[in-house]
Amino acid sequence: MVRDWFSFLPDLPMGFWRGFYTLTFIGMAVFFSGPYLSAQPVAPTPVYLQKTSLLIPIDEPATSIFLTFDDGPTAKVSLAMARVLSQHRAYGTFFVVGQRARSANSRFIMSNLALEGHLIANHTFDHSRSYANEAAFEGALRAGTRAIADFLPSSGLVFFRSPGGVWNQTRLRWTNQSAGGGRDGEFASYVGPIHWNVGSGITSDGRAITDAADWQCWNQGASPEVCAIGYLNRIRANYAAGRPSIVLLHDLDLKSVRLLELIFQGLAQDGVGYEFKRLDSARWPTSYASF
Repeated sequence: MVRDWFSFLPDLPMGFWRGFYTLTFIGMAVFFSGPYLSAQPVAPTPVYLQKTSLLIPIDEPATSIFLTFDDGPTAKVSLAMARVLSQHRAYGTFFVVGQRARSANSRFIMSNLALEGHLIANHTFDHSRSYANEAAFEGALRAGTRAIADFLPSSGLVFFRSPGGVWNQTRLRWTNQSAGGGRDGEFASYVGPIHWNVGSGITSDGRAITDAADWQCWNQGASPEVCAIGYLNRIRANYAAGRPSIVLLHDLDLKSVRLLELIFQGLAQDGVGYEFKRLDSARWPTSYASF
């Protein structure tokens, strides 16, 4: 019977054809069951928003500088910032406001930023500093993440900065209780809130400007050259104290692009060998924050 079944085939050993058809049937089974056998995406290591805003990464050298850009993307400024970063072989982190990330042009900008090696991060959807209740706050975070989802790093981590640096125990409790020890895959992948130690505001020790903030400089009519003095002095003070720098700039005004160029020029004169990194290149606290 078996001989009759295979009688139309070329005159080859019967064992050959049995093996051939066996492998064929196995291959078909694997092909059609592929969607069910394929590996599931690996969830990121659970991390949580912390009790206090994060200022300094773990075990990071003082030569590390993390350039961060808030409130974009914007048509004129974002890619201009990226060009300056590229000229200096530097990488940065762009904290995006979800409302500004919905248009086709904004998505084009974020795509370019990500392709050039920069980190896209969450700055909420609406950039509000106050929320009436837990649902409103969680909604702003979730909507912000949805707006940038296509441009997040492959790790699945969502770096987060609270608008204005506002952070408190109420917001912490809301998000980490929703994370529920890892049950909520979104909130359990957030890292932050990330604060900054350069760019907090214009300050002076009576002899020189010791820090500055770009938005405040522009509001007060200060030039990029004057503003750069504060930024450079603060970065150098951090380095002298053995601290890395997290620099806050804003993705809103072309004067901030000029300021960024002046910061690079000034630091190049120090001969230190600074490294300009993305936030996700460093180690951050990842433990669950209890109350």
